[in-house]
Amino acid sequence: MQVVIFNSGLGVRMGDAGKKTHKAMFPLEGHGGETIFERQIRLLSDAGLKDFVITTGPFKDQLEAVLDNPQYSNLNVELVENPVYATTNYIYSLYLARDFITDDVLSIHGDLVFSPGFLQRILSAEDTSCAAVDRQAALPDKDFKARISNGLIKEVAVDIFDSDCVAFQPFYRLRADDMQAWMAEVVRFVDDGKTGVYAENALNRLTDHLQISELSYTDDYVAEVDTLEDLSAVSKEVKLFD
Repeated sequence: MQVVIFNSGLGVRMGDAGKKTHKAMFPLEGHGGETIFERQIRLLSDAGLKDFVITTGPFKDQLEAVLDNPQYSNLNVELVENPVYATTNYIYSLYLARDFITDDVLSIHGDLVFSPGFLQRILSAEDTSCAAVDRQAALPDKDFKARISNGLIKEVAVDIFDSDCVAFQPFYRLRADDMQAWMAEVVRFVDDGKTGVYAENALNRLTDHLQISELSYTDDYVAEVDTLEDLSAVSKEVKLFD
């Protein structure tokens, strides 16, 4: 299994602090100085995952400094730089990484903070494709939601608020065939010049044919960090699951 981490965003909602530091390189408060990215790599590698595809944009050197740590010398890491990160969404980063993604995939965004328990649960979901949802959480205003039908994800978008929609985090486990189907649709979007949309816009064209199950994180923890306020709250909350 390969891990794909999308780290090519600007992190503009972090304010002035984000102009000098990659969003994933902000330290979690009260976690001994460990950054979001360092926590991700530590948990993923401790779980036995060794093959990584990581997209980059700004502050690539800050991510490389983490990966240069001798404790990660056993990892196989492919860094894929998006040179036009400022004018494209992550659909284009996925497009650039397409030739390096060949296996089953664990796909996450670089601003996600998750519990070890949820990581183990999603890794245990063998021979299936799934993604993280929370039916009990309030629907976020500006972040992803998923439309669910019979336990399967039928749509992922920001602007859906219907009764069949639930809170969603972009934490996927995808079988290789499902990942390749999504990738083929991403290529069609990019070939049509649609590089400013979410990769989920391409995924949504396929959900009637794919079987992507919901995997609840209600009793675990998955959250994204968009702002300094998020960073403070997530730092405290995730401690309860460590």
